[in-house]
Amino acid sequence: MAAPEYTYTRFLKAIGKFPAFCGDYADSRDADAICQKSIITAFTHFSQETGGHISPDNISDNPAQLEEW
Repeated sequence: MAAPEYTYTRFLKAIGKFPAFCGDYADSRDADAICQKSIITAFTHFSQETGGHISPDNISDNPAQLEEW
């Protein structure tokens, strides 16, 4: 359901503009694990705010009856 301009490459470019989003840490924290959790959290919010959580049974808001992701 995404617009064609929303690509994985463009997403990575957007994340790259905010180095603190998936940056390195001077202490012993696991930067990869924190980055993964941050990206998962962001996509959870994207899904919630853009209707990705709409049930296939909700025909008025999801006429194509697409599965939730």
